[in-house]
Amino acid sequence: METAPSIARLPFGTTPDGSVVDLYTLTNSSGIAVAVLTYGATIQQLWTPDRDGRKANVVLGFPVLADYLSHDGHYFGAIIGRYANRIANGRFVLDGVAYLGSGSITSRIWSQPSITVIGIDAPSVADASNTLFPSARAKVSLRVPPGQRATDALDKLVAHLESHAPWGARVTVTRGSAGDPGVLPVEGEIAAAATSAFTEAYGVAPVHMGQGGSIPMAADFQRQYPGATILLTAVCDPDSRMHGPNESLHLGDFAKAVLAEALFLAKLGDLA
Repeated sequence: METAPSIARLPFGTTPDGSVVDLYTLTNSSGIAVAVLTYGATIQQLWTPDRDGRKANVVLGFPVLADYLSHDGHYFGAIIGRYANRIANGRFVLDGVAYLGSGSITSRIWSQPSITVIGIDAPSVADASNTLFPSARAKVSLRVPPGQRATDALDKLVAHLESHAPWGARVTVTRGSAGDPGVLPVEGEIAAAATSAFTEAYGVAPVHMGQGGSIPMAADFQRQYPGATILLTAVCDPDSRMHGPNESLHLGDFAKAVLAEALFLAKLGDLA
């Protein structure tokens, strides 16, 4: 027998520093219930039925907060450690190379500027000799995060390059095109229709997440039509190698994307 999903909160205790700990019990329509503490997101109980419908608690937990505080394993049943996965001066090293920058990984790819040298014109190894060349060129890409105008960021980059030239070199910067970043909210009935269409086509609900790349036209369109709903989609998987010389597209993904677009257009017609 199915029941309506529910969330219940009960007081569970107080830590020595005065922080109140609550116990939240989340129950779904099938009767599966999980009890979670606001102390490390600790799972205190997990009730689930067996094949005969008999429910049982399948995890170990303490009945009172004092047991969690005094037990040798402070993190017994905890999902989040005491630092919530944030460690001061933490470093990530891959093949002996430390990851550059500061802040969390997600902030570096979403909410902070990023500079990449994407091309260099200098003597090639095949043509190199023991001589000096009068000039060299490099092409620099500047990723601008939401909240910053691209022209302002470009001005700061140019000023930095011109004022930090090494060994008396003279730097000339040729400005390229600039496009402002944007944040596109997935809200409103049109976005809900798109989410529903993708769910039907792919069989699972889509997960919304921030991404470091941006299409400059989106921000321009957003400024010009502030009331419009803007949705950017792409069909790919981890092996698609987007924008690479060997870019590919799985035909199964392509078929689902076509179906999602057709469903979305039908749902838009229902909204009209």
